[in-house]
Amino acid sequence: MSLSSASGTWQYGGEWGMDFTQPEVNAILDKARELGVNLIDTAECYGDHTSEAFIGNAINRDRGNWIVATKFGHVFHGPFKPHRRTVGERCPQAGRSIAESIAD
Repeated sequence: MSLSSASGTWQYGGEWGMDFTQPEVNAILDKARELGVNLIDTAECYGDHTSEAFIGNAINRDRGNWIVATKFGHVFHGPFKPHRRTVGERCPQAGRSIAESIAD
């Protein structure tokens, strides 16, 4: 699969003045796909996994057409300590939120 344009998703987390619903996110990503976008950039800290969950639900029906990049490490209670164990703890949560066993 070739990479085309990207869709940022920080706003889906609801922390920037607007709360999104699943139907709104579905419509946004449907339009993005129609326009040739196939990369979705998200992070666990976008609404404490809210963005990831919306994305997982929205792309579930045509998952093979999307590339998903997520980030982790932003912690709300103390500094992030990069360690093999920490990565092993954070990545599965992102996968559950996105409804995938692994992010691309």
